[in-house]
Amino acid sequence: MGQLSPRWLIFLHLPRTAGTTFVRILERQYGADAVLDVYDSTFGEEVAARTELEQVCVITGHFYFGIHTHLSGPCRYVTFLRDPVERVVSHYHFVRRHPDHYLYPTASTSTLAEYVTSCGAAEPNNDQTRLLAGRDLASSDGTWSPEMLPAAIQNLDALFTIGLTEDFDASLIAMQGLFGWRRPFYVPQNIGARANDTLPSEIGDLIRAYNALDVELYKHARERVEVELARHGPAFARRVQMFKRLNSLYGVASRVAQPR
Repeated sequence: MGQLSPRWLIFLHLPRTAGTTFVRILERQYGADAVLDVYDSTFGEEVAARTELEQVCVITGHFYFGIHTHLSGPCRYVTFLRDPVERVVSHYHFVRRHPDHYLYPTASTSTLAEYVTSCGAAEPNNDQTRLLAGRDLASSDGTWSPEMLPAAIQNLDALFTIGLTEDFDASLIAMQGLFGWRRPFYVPQNIGARANDTLPSEIGDLIRAYNALDVELYKHARERVEVELARHGPAFARRVQMFKRLNSLYGVASRVAQPR
């Protein structure tokens, strides 16, 4: 695939997938004024009425797939997916740090296992599949249906450039070549807790059971990304390692430059 130059780059930000960090990268690549934040939107239908629309080329938010239907001109979606267990653990701890979140009363008084089971078929469980499946399959109570999985996979394969949170740097370098970016240096933003080796196996199994659609979706995405990265050849791994070293220096320089 050669370089892509869509009129609209649409970042469908799946919650707790390093999306806040990625938005800062997009702002540095395109300019902050060229990035339109529609995080208050569910389906993105309001975007066509935004007066600043003609001045922007990137749209970001937690909206359901389908915002491209409200835009004129070629569109390309980009998103990051994350291992479902890692994502749900991160979501739980994120909500516990934010009393203004609508799930805070549940998360603040529940264990991780209780949080997952009490949320049932709704957020955060299967959230990646739910948003990627799109508005036509969205339910009024935010729950999931089996039809969402094939729809999400079809949408991903048709219109998305995808990255993986667990392979963030490699995904960035692949996107750099695809979109013609400068080096996508970054400082991690909004970092929260993640699952680790101390997570009881039964809790991991519980999360996977409540996120069966996301497990299958993530498996599909990972297989696709691994194939696409392999096409870049052995030199690609060296490019990623060089970027990691340079980005580490960028992070140090950024911290030094911050006012104290």
